[in-house]
Amino acid sequence: MVSRLTNPELRGAFTDEIRRDQEGARASHRGPRTQKLISLEEARKRKPVSDWKTVDIPKPSFTGVRTWDPVALEDIVPYIDWTPFFHVWELKGTYPRILEAPGVGDKARELLDDAQGLLKQIVAIDRAVRQVVVE
Repeated sequence: MVSRLTNPELRGAFTDEIRRDQEGARASHRGPRTQKLISLEEARKRKPVSDWKTVDIPKPSFTGVRTWDPVALEDIVPYIDWTPFFHVWELKGTYPRILEAPGVGDKARELLDDAQGLLKQIVAIDRAVRQVVVE
């Protein structure tokens, strides 16, 4: 878009195209409405009325805080989807195909190796903490 605006040969046609698009949008907005509008006063008269005292609202099975037995990190590792991880690092592609992708495959493999190394350390710490807690 910027190159079309800065290029003297393309600028005229580009701005004409934008003007046509904008005029079309204005005409569409001004066109006939398919739904009849009502006044604010009428809308307020028609507002929905609820008598919450007569409504049977089901009670939840419990209220308060609920805890679950903790899950070992090593049990979760096989379910990790690495695709979003690569996207955060601006390596576009889906895992595992990104590892073989031309141009990014080498970097993706290097990044994955580093991440999995750190993940192994985290799992080892989790395992050690669990061992101490059990004993």
